[in-house]
Amino acid sequence: MRGPAVLFILAALFVVELLAWLILAMWGWTIGAQWGDTAGAIGAVGAFAAIAALWALLASPKSHAPDWVKWTVKVLVFGGAALTLVLTEQVAAGIAFAVVAAALLWVARTESARDTLEAIRGPREPR
Repeated sequence: MRGPAVLFILAALFVVELLAWLILAMWGWTIGAQWGDTAGAIGAVGAFAAIAALWALLASPKSHAPDWVKWTVKVLVFGGAALTLVLTEQVAAGIAFAVVAAALLWVARTESARDTLEAIRGPREPR
């Protein structure tokens, strides 16, 4: 797998990451909305901001976190998004999301995908 196929897989994985963040923001809305629409909006924005910050610090390609930390965060975020869908009675969507996310993560671990990510990331600064 080379060239455009790798870029397509990485772009699809990025879209799935954003979907996971939005699904977890939906969970924040659901939890907060028990106390009104304003609390729901605060819950949604808070959940989205927390997930985005967690991802940027620990799971992004530019993160200096060890691989096991990156994978733990990814499993928690993608698993949490799939679980949110299942618990909001969207079982088929939750299962489909989990399968697609797992497949894309698995394919993104191929050598050509890692090489492309390294090229995108650029040179690392010495510690």
